[in-house]
Amino acid sequence: MLEESEARLRILEQAQPGPVIWLPLELGLDQLLAQDIVGAVDSPPFDNSSMDGYAVKASEAASGNVLKVGDETQAAGLDQGFELASGGAIRIFTGAPIPAGADAVIMQEDVVRDGEKITIIEGVVEGENIRRRGGDVCAGQRLLDSGTIVTPARIGLLASQGISEIPVHSRPLVQIVTTGDELVEPGMPLSPGEIYNSNGPLLQTAVTRAGGSRRLLMPSIKLKNSGER
Repeated sequence: MLEESEARLRILEQAQPGPVIWLPLELGLDQLLAQDIVGAVDSPPFDNSSMDGYAVKASEAASGNVLKVGDETQAAGLDQGFELASGGAIRIFTGAPIPAGADAVIMQEDVVRDGEKITIIEGVVEGENIRRRGGDVCAGQRLLDSGTIVTPARIGLLASQGISEIPVHSRPLVQIVTTGDELVEPGMPLSPGEIYNSNGPLLQTAVTRAGGSRRLLMPSIKLKNSGER
């Protein structure tokens, strides 16, 4: 009889990666990537605000300074194409594109607004509260290596790149054979000298957890039906 270590070695020596198939991203969980994945677009795709507040020129937004707020409001979504004038501030919300001429965003909690003017309580430096284009991922950057297991977080990363399908290796098919005249499937009544088949379900679920597909063969197990075996 083979020792477990020798049996495992023989199996692994014969094992080969399955053929490459393309799956919808939402079906890729726990699959094994068959190719490297590179970034398709910059993420974020544009400079945007990480806070609700006001787009300003940092050099003009020192503590105690007063800036004029225009009628413009840049919300997340369509870039309105606003341009910040000297001495001014533009109302902006989280995720919104940064207006031309602005180089910082001051949080709304750090100003006091009085009509069309804001007074700076705490100043900002250039780049503060701005998420820069490509700050998370740059187009062409390698994101995931071939052989990587696809996790929920990685699915989120791929979705952020607009990727809808991924190349994976098909799952290995494992055939499970349980034998023995004494074995009976769970749920069936036992006769004297018989036991329930526990190894079959155990191995099936172990294969599934390891990432394989399983086929259970039961050549010698009794399936009782209407009193017959």
